Amino acid sequence: MVISKSKLSLVGILWVGVVVSAISVVYITFDVRRHTQALAVLNNQTQTLQVETGQLLLEKSALASYARVEKIATQELSMRVPTGHEVVVVETR
Repeated sequence: MVISKSKLSLVGILWVGVVVSAISVVYITFDVRRHTQALAVLNNQTQTLQVETGQLLLEKSALASYARVEKIATQELSMRVPTGHEVVVVETR
């Protein structure tokens, strides 16, 4: 059986295409796994930051409560509610 030179070169080109395709599949699979792992890490960081944000918002609301502010104003800063004659009303023109 005699195989012509053109058929042989076509088979060689097809084999090169198959090898390049296989290497591409391996590389793309590796790249997808790498990106999937990076996404999992980022999702974990997002969840951690969301928990921390919730804790900070809770702490902020506790620190800014009116009762706490009034307690600090009266006890630590010696502030008091002004009497009626100490209040000045400012009018705008």
